[in-house]
Amino acid sequence: MKALTYKLVIPLTIILFGSITKWWYVSIIDGPNDIMIGFPLPFVSSGLHTSMSLRLFLLEFVIDFHVYFIILFSLIFCINRFFLKIKLNRLVIIGLYGLAMFYIIGGSFLVSNPDNLFYPKRDFDINVLDTGFKFI
Repeated sequence: MKALTYKLVIPLTIILFGSITKWWYVSIIDGPNDIMIGFPLPFVSSGLHTSMSLRLFLLEFVIDFHVYFIILFSLIFCINRFFLKIKLNRLVIIGLYGLAMFYIIGGSFLVSNPDNLFYPKRDFDINVLDTGFKFI
């Protein structure tokens, strides 16, 4: 299972984390309404000081990434153990890592904006007005 984790679970986690998420239309207590992004916790919000900036909350990001990893690990573990043994072709592994690197590079460009603000955790309360899923 260790080999499947490195070859399949980690790249799939990165790909799904970058492509399937949830948007939240929220009312920030003592602030304007905003659209936040993240599943199961919102970890990206628009910045208040300039229109092209983002506020990123690191604790929520780490929790979200671990949730994706645990779900995929459990799913692949159950499939591999109870249904059929997963054997990966070398070309599939290279393709998955290539696509995962594409998402990592895209995310790196997104967070490398010098106007972005990074916070250890979200320090304001929100009221959720509407939610939906987003496929990038």
